[in-house]
Amino acid sequence: DLPVGNPPARCEETPEGWTLSAARVRVKIDRRTGGLAGLEREGRRWSLGEGPRWVAYRRVGSTFQPLMDEGRIVQAEGGTSGDAGVVTIRRTGGVQELRWTLLPSGDLRVEYAYRCPGVVHLLGLDFSYPEERIRAKDWLGAGPARVWQNRTQGVQWGRWEVDFNDPEPGRQWLYPEFKGWFRDWAWITFDTTEGRIAFLNDGGNPYFGVFTPRDGRITPLLSLPVTGLGVYQVIPAIGTKTSAAEDLGPGSQPRRIEGTIRGAFRIRLLDP
Repeated sequence: DLPVGNPPARCEETPEGWTLSAARVRVKIDRRTGGLAGLEREGRRWSLGEGPRWVAYRRVGSTFQPLMDEGRIVQAEGGTSGDAGVVTIRRTGGVQELRWTLLPSGDLRVEYAYRCPGVVHLLGLDFSYPEERIRAKDWLGAGPARVWQNRTQGVQWGRWEVDFNDPEPGRQWLYPEFKGWFRDWAWITFDTTEGRIAFLNDGGNPYFGVFTPRDGRITPLLSLPVTGLGVYQVIPAIGTKTSAAEDLGPGSQPRRIEGTIRGAFRIRLLDP
């Protein structure tokens, strides 16, 4: 429930796009890209941006090839709906439907829809964020270890906290790893030098991705694309020193995803 007496959100149109404001939070949406162009609370800015980007890759050998067709924007409009500020973007490809809703509470709800590209090894949406500004994460979901498509067992539901780490496989042993994909998540909060920011799962997002897991230098298993913070439908399988992922059984085979994927999540800026 929203706090009693919270004033409605506002939507202001500018030449560059739209500014949504509510509960000391300001959100800027870029007219040219339809993506997040600015995020601040009480004048304090967060560096979350360049998104949500459509992440769609198919693996060929040990490398990932993009299947991205962002298309072009065919409709972009902003205004208010009830007590919320809303910006709606529609495109011919990539994230075909994107709806930004700033609630009177200051929560930013992101609803999306995209058509699936068939056979895929990595599929989702993400935002960029500077790794060096993150200190720790705290989440409610399966943990504390990350998972791969063919290694989803061995985690437990609960609340977990992990400080930032980035060990090199085969040379450093620091567990649980900070980066990677985490399943069955309800919410995840990042403690950063800019403040605390949370993502809340509003449905349709089985995995949350935290940057690109580091590969080993001596016996690299994957050449993963650069990813940020985001929500995922499909995550990659992992091989071993002697076997490629696709040789490790049915659970390691690529997924065929067809039709339209819809989901929603919220971004919440928290007190220090």
